[in-house]
Amino acid sequence: MMSKKRIRTLRHERRMEEARILKERKQFAQQYGLTLNSNGTYTPTKFKREFVPYKPEPVYRRETPNYPSLNSDKGVATKKDSVKYTGTLIKGIATMHKSNAVPVFDDQHAKELARMRRG
Repeated sequence: MMSKKRIRTLRHERRMEEARILKERKQFAQQYGLTLNSNGTYTPTKFKREFVPYKPEPVYRRETPNYPSLNSDKGVATKKDSVKYTGTLIKGIATMHKSNAVPVFDDQHAKELARMRRG
């Protein structure tokens, strides 16, 4: 059977050895940029990056030559008169089938269109 003094000495030596090993592991982790976990493994340290705001690149626009238009000093074109019906040839508009509009030229034509619509 071991004495209490011997047990205390062995326990102290074991704790001192564990402290020395832990110190070596911490130095190794610091040297290579690692994190020492509580179970004795290493993980890479997450790198802290500086915040850089996004700056979009300028939009590319091709160089186009400027071709000025011909200046003939003759003025601007005038507006054309609008076309309006001013005669008496057409008497009206009839509906032949649903929304099919047909021009009516005389009374006889109007009567024929009316008969075709009903028949």
